[in-house]
Amino acid sequence: MRCVTEKIIEQISKSKPGKAGIELLIEYHKEESRTVIKESLERLLEEEALEAIGVEKRSQKRKDRRGYLHSSYKRNIETTVGMIEIRKPKVRMLIPKEKGTAEAFRSKLIPYYKRRTEQLSREIMMIYFLGSSCRKTLSLLQSINQISLSPTGISRVIKVIEDRAKIFHQRPIENRYRIIWIDAMGQTVRDKGRETLLLVLGEDYAGRRELIDYRVAIGETEENYENFLNDLYNRGLKQPELFVHDGHIGLTSALKTIYPYTRQQVCIIHKRRDVLSKTSLTNREEVSEELSAIFSSKDKNEALQRQREFIEKWKKKESQAVRSIKFQFNYTITFYDFDRSIINKIRTNNPIERYIEEIRRRTIPMRYFQNEKSFDRLIFGIINILEVNLTKGVYQRSDFYFHPN
Repeated sequence: MRCVTEKIIEQISKSKPGKAGIELLIEYHKEESRTVIKESLERLLEEEALEAIGVEKRSQKRKDRRGYLHSSYKRNIETTVGMIEIRKPKVRMLIPKEKGTAEAFRSKLIPYYKRRTEQLSREIMMIYFLGSSCRKTLSLLQSINQISLSPTGISRVIKVIEDRAKIFHQRPIENRYRIIWIDAMGQTVRDKGRETLLLVLGEDYAGRRELIDYRVAIGETEENYENFLNDLYNRGLKQPELFVHDGHIGLTSALKTIYPYTRQQVCIIHKRRDVLSKTSLTNREEVSEELSAIFSSKDKNEALQRQREFIEKWKKKESQAVRSIKFQFNYTITFYDFDRSIINKIRTNNPIERYIEEIRRRTIPMRYFQNEKSFDRLIFGIINILEVNLTKGVYQRSDFYFHPN
C-alpha cells in the first residue's frame, strides 16, 4: 500500500492538491503559516544556491566550486497568507576557463520576475502538515518545481519544520483545564524499534479541547509517564479536576506522584475489555450484560452493590474476571461524583481515541518510520489538522485536506 504522500505527488501532476483543504488549514494557522513559509522559502533558496555552486556550506573549501554566496537582498513575495518579505541570496558564479564567461544563476524556485508563490506556499504547508520525510519532500518539490536539491539540503529545509515542533513541545502551558485525558499507542521506528507515543488531551472550563502535548518514549512505563507529566507540570500545567485514562498501573502511580490531589477515572471501556478477555467464551455474553448493568447504575452505591453481586456469583467459575473487576474498581466509578451533564465524556477515553484513530490510520500504510524525528513531524501535522476539526465542531479524516477539488 502506498503512503499518503506518494498518492499526493501523483495527484499534483494532474490537479491542484486539496486546495480548499490546505487553505483551510493555513487560514486557521495563519501566523504560524507565515513564519513557516518565510523560513522555509529562505532556507530553500539558500540550499538551491549552494547546490548550484557545488558546496554544502557557504564556507566549504572545494577546488571545483562554481561560485560564491555574497549577502542577500529583500524581496516581497505574494503567498497564500499575503505578502511576505524574504531575503534572497546573491550568487556570484565563477568564470570557467573553457568558456570565458560566467553562467548567471537563476532560481527555479522563485524566478527573477516572479512575485507570486501561492502553489509553492501550499506545497511547503503540505510538507508541514503531512510530516513528510526527506525523500518524499525531495520528490514533491522536484515533481512540481523541477529543482534539484541533495537529501542533505532537504534535511536542512525540513529542520525549519522540526524547529516549529520543538517550540510546541517547549511552550509554556497557560490554559487551565478541567478534564485531561491520557492515552498511548505503539509505533515502529527503524533506529529505535518499537516505541510508544504518549498523548495528553485537555478540555478547559469553556468546553474547548486541545492536545496539550505528546511524547515519543521507549515503552509505556511509570518512569516515562512520570518524566512526561513532570515536564508538563514544570511548564505550567495546573492540576485539573479529573484525569481520565486506561488504567495502566505505571500511569496511575505517576499521576499520584506528580498530581497527588487530582482524582482519576479509569475508562470503563478498557475495564470491560480487560474483564471480558479473562472470561471464558461460555460465559462471556452473560458477563458482558452484567458489566453493562454495573456501569449503567443510577449512582455509585448501586454500582458497588452490583459489583459485589457480580463477585459473589462468578468468584468460582471466573476467578480471573473477578480479580480484574476488583482491581481499580473505585477508579472506574469516579464519574458518579461529577455533574450528570458531563458523565458521558468523562467515563471513557473516547475524546483522545479520535487522535489515536487518526494517527493510526495515517501511520499504518507507512509501516515504520526511519527515525524518531520523522515520526514526530507527522504527529505534529496531524495535531494541526485535528485542531481545526475540533474548533469547527466536526471530525474529518486528515485526507479530506489533501483531496483534489
